[in-house]
Amino acid sequence: QVREGLERREDQFDLLDVSTASLAGLGPHLEPLGGTLNVDLEWWAPVLFRSYAVYLGLIVALPYRGGTTLFCYRKDLAEQHGLGEPDTLPELLSLARALHRPEKGFYGYASAQENGLHICLDFLPFLWGFDGAILTPQGQAALQSPAAAEALRFYLDLNETAAPGVLDSRSYVAAGELLQQERVGVIQIWSMAAYPIENTAPHLAGKIGYTTRPGFPILGGGSLAINRYSSRKAEARHLLSWLVQPSEERRRARLGLIPTQHAILNDPQLHRELPYLQAAAEGIERARQRPSHPYWHRMQDAIGDAVWLARRGARPVESSLGKAQRELEEILSVEEQERVVRALLKPPQDNSDPESIVVHILKQTMEMANAECGWIVAHFGCEPGWRFREQTPGE
Repeated sequence: QVREGLERREDQFDLLDVSTASLAGLGPHLEPLGGTLNVDLEWWAPVLFRSYAVYLGLIVALPYRGGTTLFCYRKDLAEQHGLGEPDTLPELLSLARALHRPEKGFYGYASAQENGLHICLDFLPFLWGFDGAILTPQGQAALQSPAAAEALRFYLDLNETAAPGVLDSRSYVAAGELLQQERVGVIQIWSMAAYPIENTAPHLAGKIGYTTRPGFPILGGGSLAINRYSSRKAEARHLLSWLVQPSEERRRARLGLIPTQHAILNDPQLHRELPYLQAAAEGIERARQRPSHPYWHRMQDAIGDAVWLARRGARPVESSLGKAQRELEEILSVEEQERVVRALLKPPQDNSDPESIVVHILKQTMEMANAECGWIVAHFGCEPGWRFREQTPGE
């Protein structure tokens, strides 16, 4: 709904919560922030800030809520089996198998098992843990690889400790509920789901461990941005500046949101208060980001559907990954067509005058698509403060 509204240039929303995975797709519709906000950019680590706030070299958002995937496990039961915190994927599988007691209604592993988005995100830490990739460094689909096949086979082995018909169609929240009900030994969740687990299961106090070390966690969370079509930008800037102040960030941390500011995320006092926060902080440091791609929402569905088919036994591993590979290639081919259109708009290399370049782009684009200046600014990364003036009548 938000995406469609922005594409129609509506001002129904003024301030937007934009996930890290959505920044590339929504970036053209976000207002460049410039230097008019009452914030200190050094509050955030540079790597995290680039992932959460920058689009085409412009600051279009400010980090608001951190996030990463976490493995939660019953450390009391692990100790009873002589096992410690799992540091590797084989150790995670060994722990899930050791705790798996289906005859007693207790299972080894639970996670989101819905096809599409949820199961894709559940699979990615394993894919990266086996050195697999979604895209090559050149931006080509990379799912049909030995590493991806090995990761998917491992994932299916782990899911053998999940009860058929019990854990299917489960969200991350539902997986946490199974842990609270003492029906499962290991779950994978987003870090924000750890707070309700800790605060609604007093009978498990001190019995749950958190780690991100098996595989590579996913960088999650999101930022706050201003709708570039909003008629209330001044008010939105004021609210945005207030919401990201350190005092507000610290208050939200105690209500369950993962901080993004370095000093608060690594505060020893908060680590003592919130048992999961240290693992989340470590996870954010080593987390990997989903492809910053305007069509990521389509790509994640293709990957999730392929994993779902393998999970169901409807397709062999190689066939499932081959299906996802072909769908990603189709998605990327659409992007390539758009890249060709953008290349047609590119001005001559020997023309270095910025205003002439902008006029050249505007003229060609208006002839081709009747576009307007705002589209050009968004897609070509013009710096805030640039102004267009007529060179000749009509341009």
